[in-house]
This record gives sequence, C-alpha cells and structure tokens, in this order.
Amino acid sequence: MNLFTKDPKIFFEIIFSIILVVLAALLILILNRDYFYTLHRETEKNEDVIPVANKDIQDHTDILYIKLDSPSYAMSNFDINPATTIEVYLAELVDVKEFVQSFSLINEQTNKKVDVGYMEETRKLEESGKGLHNWEKMWKQKITFIPNVTLSDKSSYIIEIAPFYHSADGASETRSAYKYEFTTTDRFGFLNSNLTSGKDFPVDEKIRITFKSPLNYNSLINNIDIEPSVGDIDLKITDKILQINNIFAHNTLYKITIPASTIDLYNRILGKDLIFEFKTTE
Repeated sequence: MNLFTKDPKIFFEIIFSIILVVLAALLILILNRDYFYTLHRETEKNEDVIPVANKDIQDHTDILYIKLDSPSYAMSNFDINPATTIEVYLAELVDVKEFVQSFSLINEQTNKKVDVGYMEETRKLEESGKGLHNWEKMWKQKITFIPNVTLSDKSSYIIEIAPFYHSADGASETRSAYKYEFTTTDRFGFLNSNLTSGKDFPVDEKIRITFKSPLNYNSLINNIDIEPSVGDIDLKITDKILQINNIFAHNTLYKITIPASTIDLYNRILGKDLIFEFKTTE
C-alpha cells in the first residue's frame, strides 16, 4: 500500500508544500533581479578600467593599472620581458617617496626583493581620448619602477604595495594592500616543430616551428632562408609559433635556416643557427 492509497490527504499536502517552496524561490529571484542586473553591469563597467588579470585592483582606490612589457596576448601577467619596467598608473596624486617605500618586487622562487629605481610623472586629465582605455584617460600620476638587474627568465615575481601611505597634500589615508603576480618569458630558443631534419615531410602540410618566447616578425622575415628558393617567403606569426605558408615542390630536398642573429620580440638573439634539412613527399 503506497502513501496515496493509505492517506490521500497527506500526499496532497506534501505536493502543495513543494509547490510553495518553488514559488517562494521564484519570487526571491524576481524581487532581486535589479540587484543581479546592477552587479553584472558594474562588472562590465569595470572591465574597461581594470585589466582582466588585475581583478584585485578593484579594492584599491588609487591604482588604475599596472603596465608591464608584454605581448598583446599575455594580458599583462605572463611572457613578460625580463628587462621590463613596471609602470603604476594612479587616479590620485600621492606622496611619491612614501609610495616608493611601500612598493616591493619579490622573486617568488628565492623570496628575495629586487632592488629598483624609479621615475615619476604627473599630468592633467585629458578631456578626450578616442581609442583609449578609461585608465589611459583617467590617470593623474605615473610612477615607473626600474629593476636594477634583469629579471630571471621563466620566473614568477610578486608586486606588493603596502596598505598605508599619504596623499600628495599630506592627508593620511589607509588603503587596501595590493598584490600582483607575473611570470617572465623563457629565453629565446627553439622548442619544437612538426618538421624533423632527415625525415620526409608531407608536401601538403604547413611547416610550424615553435619557440620559447614571443617572436619578432620583421627579424624572422629578414633572416630566414629557404634553399632552393620558393619565391617570396610567406610567414605567419602567432605568439611563439612560426608557420611557413609557401608551397613546396614534391620529392625535393630543402634546407631552412634561421640564423643565430635572429631576435625575439624583446630583442634577444637566438644565439645559434637553427637548421632543418628535409625532403618533401611525392
């Protein structure tokens, strides 16, 4: 005997209770739709001011942006140039010496601080700035920190800014502590390829060569050599990947040379000739 046949009244009371709970949940969502919409809009509004990798800046009243030397795909916190400067853009004027004292750059592997120098620049706000991000229009003060040594390759670093310092007018203010992590790129060098010296290569396949750091198109197009000639060399660069789009002849021996003098995006030389000798398929 099931619950319905035993006591239909209890069964319908249970069903009615479940319906009430569902209706109450829907009512809460309807009453709070404006809050969730506002929260979503605030997130969208801040995206133009705050870089994706710097979400924690939202809690800081002064720092608009931290700019590092990085390729456009890196979102400012990886594949960073080991010779980078660190530009801190501020919405308000601060006591520069005190702000500098509050700044630390730490090597995460060694947990040691990196010695830095600095430069400071102020400006009046721009009334217009077509094509600029909001932080580029809004900043009043820029403090550029310059590491006194080149940072280590392929290493993690932490920027820390203490939570207390004074405004330029001497007013004492407590601000949120700030932390930002980034990773330097690897040294310039060959990583891998779908092409192997001494092995046949499918004539209908594109050659792709991957390096350890972001590539410099101009340096590659001016230095790469293909023998025998395939005409004007057609290269495509995607971050660290070099693709050769030329059409190769069937059943032919080829030699591709990328000289040691080739530089990456950060002007670091390859240092050793990279050579591929192969034969295309029938």
